[in-house]
Amino acid sequence: MKAYVSTFLLFTLLLNQTELHQLSRLPRLFSHYSQHRAIQPDLSVWSFLYMHYSTDRTHDNEDNNLPFKSDEAVFHFIPAFSTAPPAQNEVVLRLDTRSTPALEYDPSFTPTDAASLIWQPPKVS
Repeated sequence: MKAYVSTFLLFTLLLNQTELHQLSRLPRLFSHYSQHRAIQPDLSVWSFLYMHYSTDRTHDNEDNNLPFKSDEAVFHFIPAFSTAPPAQNEVVLRLDTRSTPALEYDPSFTPTDAASLIWQPPKVS
């Protein structure tokens, strides 16, 4: 049962998140090729694909319904299921409202050069 559910979820994810939904248009490609083949009996599959996918020329409205021909917005659905059990106890957060003094700049502080010595190359004496 787990294998069926995981296969279904994977298939749903791939259809919605990738261009695999375009594969549902393959029958249109075959029928459109057969229409062209009826008009031009010597038309090869490669010349048909070149005519429809390598050029921007469209000869009828059915060309835009071919797979991978149009870029359309697809509804993206990501199934999300919570497997965590419901909480049994209520969690109460208490915030500390006491004020703490902020760090202030001390003008008498002078940084030493010791921190910058680590970035210096070794010196030969």
